[in-house]
Amino acid sequence: DLGDPEAVDGGRVIQRNRRDMIRLAPYFRYDLTQRMRTELGAHYVDASFDRQFSNVQQDFTDAGVSAGLGFQVSPRSSVVVRGLASQYETSFDTDAYGAEVEWATDLTESSRVYVRVGGQQTEPDGGDSETSILAGVGGRWDSARNAVFLDLTRSVQPISAGTIVERHQLRARVDHDVSPRIALLFGARISRDEDLSTPATYPTREYASAEGGVEWRWQRYLSFTATYNYFFQEYEDEPSDRSSNGFMVSFVYEPKRRD
Repeated sequence: DLGDPEAVDGGRVIQRNRRDMIRLAPYFRYDLTQRMRTELGAHYVDASFDRQFSNVQQDFTDAGVSAGLGFQVSPRSSVVVRGLASQYETSFDTDAYGAEVEWATDLTESSRVYVRVGGQQTEPDGGDSETSILAGVGGRWDSARNAVFLDLTRSVQPISAGTIVERHQLRARVDHDVSPRIALLFGARISRDEDLSTPATYPTREYASAEGGVEWRWQRYLSFTATYNYFFQEYEDEPSDRSSNGFMVSFVYEPKRRD
């Protein structure tokens, strides 16, 4: 969703390894009046590996809560003020707290944009505290034949390398219905991770992925899809970058599809 960056892992692999991951993100909203509301949110991420590799693949958890107060400033626009608190467990334990302000507006019944800005204080055990800027801007536009999604965020997240990073991430996606039976999709994700700790133990990582695909629905319940994927990764401490390509063909059966 808008403002919810996708979790990307540390990116390095030494040996074949298995990861089990759980993510929970409950959300509650209550309208106090026609123009004022409260919201409560929480998240929990637990990632565990069969084998532990120092500075590459290690178990980590991310638990946090948020509480906000929203105001309807116009029939289509609202402002929300949130307080945030998180606890990260990587190779060291870290507490974090902060606040943010978000403005969102519905341009039409099927289009929405938002802007978010805030800050977070991150305090690792036995280390210096760091202040980070939290931010986000993006939008979602839907029409009869097109769906466009664009989102740019700056966040703080733990990763499997056993540390915490500031993550800048851009996500984009376009879905286009050529006809009632044929649809095209194009998507991309670009991110940059910078170690939050001082001195840095995790090199800056740049990552990108892109996909393009086509769906052919020959019956209401059956469709054929073909997707191409490209991945790119570069670490500042490595002499060269890495890339890969993938192609997937699928047959999809949706027995309860109505449209």
